[in-house]
Amino acid sequence: MGMSRNEIYIAIALITLLLVSVVWKHELAYRRSLLSDQKPVEIEIPQYQQKPFVPDTTAKGYLGKRKPDGYGWTKKYGHNIILQTNG
Repeated sequence: MGMSRNEIYIAIALITLLLVSVVWKHELAYRRSLLSDQKPVEIEIPQYQQKPFVPDTTAKGYLGKRKPDGYGWTKKYGHNIILQTNG
């Protein structure tokens, strides 16, 4: 009633996989701890070089509320405007 050869191979493979995954998990935790110990380098920026960030809202890739560019719109679509007069 012993184990067959294939069962022994499968048991060895599963134990090996388990050990490798445990060691890998501890290695990743160790590397993350090394990264969290590093302190970011802070660089002083002189006051005259600090500019307020103003996003370009007329670009196609802007995800916020887009401010329309009236001049560009009329240049592109202005010829399609037909004014109707009731008279």
